[in-house]
Amino acid sequence: MPSQAFSRRKLKLDGSTPSKWMKVKGPETIVVAMDIGTTTSAVSFAYFCPGSRPQTKMVAHWPSQSRRNSTAKTPTVVSYRNGAATAYGTEAEEEIEKQGKNAAYWFKVIA
Repeated sequence: MPSQAFSRRKLKLDGSTPSKWMKVKGPETIVVAMDIGTTTSAVSFAYFCPGSRPQTKMVAHWPSQSRRNSTAKTPTVVSYRNGAATAYGTEAEEEIEKQGKNAAYWFKVIA
């Protein structure tokens, strides 16, 4: 479960919706897609609002990520303390380097 500090941060989003898509019928819905990779991960989502065209977005910048090294992907790493996650991605890598916190990485290949 993400820490509250992380979940409150704003992420820069990038993306557009093709204008040829039909307007949404049915309930308001948000669909989130996560690509958890061995070394990097990415997140996109689609917002479906009745009477509007679907909106698709991709997280284009993550907290603590260098602006000059901006990418839609973030490292697949989690730092933790006392069994609770404290940071994810680039922010976790920085915590591990500076504070020597415990880390989980390459967990996708653990059998």
